[in-house]
Amino acid sequence: MEKIGRRARIQVEYEGTDISRDLEPFVTSFSCRDNASGQADELELGLQDRDGLWHGGWFPDKGAEVTARILCENYRKKGERETYPCGTYTIDELEFSGPPRKLALRCVSSSVRSSLRREVKTRAWENVTLQAIAGQIAEEQSRGLVYDAPDVAYKRRDQRKESDLAFLSRLAEESGLNLKVAERRLILFSGESYDAKAPSVVYTPSDLSSWRFTTQAHDVFRACKVSYQDPEDKEAKEYTYEPDNAPASGQTLQVNERVESRAAAERVAKAKLRQRNQSETTASLERMGDPRLFAGNTLSLDGFGAFSGTYFIKAVSHSYDRSSGYTTSADLRRTLEY
Repeated sequence: MEKIGRRARIQVEYEGTDISRDLEPFVTSFSCRDNASGQADELELGLQDRDGLWHGGWFPDKGAEVTARILCENYRKKGERETYPCGTYTIDELEFSGPPRKLALRCVSSSVRSSLRREVKTRAWENVTLQAIAGQIAEEQSRGLVYDAPDVAYKRRDQRKESDLAFLSRLAEESGLNLKVAERRLILFSGESYDAKAPSVVYTPSDLSSWRFTTQAHDVFRACKVSYQDPEDKEAKEYTYEPDNAPASGQTLQVNERVESRAAAERVAKAKLRQRNQSETTASLERMGDPRLFAGNTLSLDGFGAFSGTYFIKAVSHSYDRSSGYTTSADLRRTLEY
């Protein structure tokens, strides 16, 4: 494709072999979706199959590993070359249809098919930290660990008939952290600190082909209350967290669980309030392809009136087809200051 000198092409490796040149004449569409946390990344490749190669001798193997990149030239300035690393996936589903004959390869992040997600375990963890738990699980799964958050100490945590991923996801959510599995790494990060990051890009209305904003009054809370047992006098007590910059209106969120200490109550209250209030203002956008956009970063929107400001990128999709070329779309939420 070529528009005012801009060029983008897809580079694909199949089981470690670069098949880009053979693949290129058949590609009709391509998309990869990068999620900040909570969902596996996805990739889909659409191929025309007029000659019957793809449902014949070239039929891909389910479970085969696919690595993809988007290579860009002259997208932001003449002579500049940029690469968007889509990541590594496994083929999860194949769909053959017609007429005309075509094949769709639907792939998921390579982590989905591992024992990290599928093997159920029961075990106890005592006098341990969240980082230590994540580190042990990462080592057992032959993965690296990126831990970018305050550590959390536990007297005891039980993993009961849960996969390592489900157990770690639960602990992360309790502490207001985000968990992502990508490129053979476990990544735990603080939503609060990532919200405070400097924006990676700034967009105005003229930079976007479309945009949508939504803000809501329901399910927005001013404070959060959590019960805990005082370790000194063994009495049940309550802790209420209300940040200085909390929404002016809203109810108090009551968490129906008791934790082991005031420190734990403070951590849970803050985490739960952030989780519930993240959906107060959300946005989506679409524009010409931009390899600078990654889930987990922030961006700034300027010139949108009351909706101008800094937003966290919850998910981003990078797509290509023969008619519209390379495009990028993103789902956003306004960042929080607590």
